[in-house]
Amino acid sequence: MLITNKVADIVAEWTLPSDQVKACHLQDLLNVQDRFELKAAPRLRKEFLQFEARKGHFASMDVGTSRSVINRRTGTGFQLFSVETQDPSYLTTACFVDLVNRS
Repeated sequence: MLITNKVADIVAEWTLPSDQVKACHLQDLLNVQDRFELKAAPRLRKEFLQFEARKGHFASMDVGTSRSVINRRTGTGFQLFSVETQDPSYLTTACFVDLVNRS
């Protein structure tokens, strides 16, 4: 769906606030939930977000790590964080995480 549909169509269909998914949102969610014992995205860890891309290549992430980052709970965490911060840009990232998790 992400490859075959135009971005504008996806934004309109899901009534998203923007067309940008930001990796920094993962770090924001991680920083906020570190203060609490109960976490919305308990499998999300700092070491999963720290990797270096080799020059000219994408950074690799194994399947177990990617499932810890891209899962239903991370998407739910973004939705809760969006409401708490009153920043709708996190909803686009939540939608992306949910779509990738389903595929």
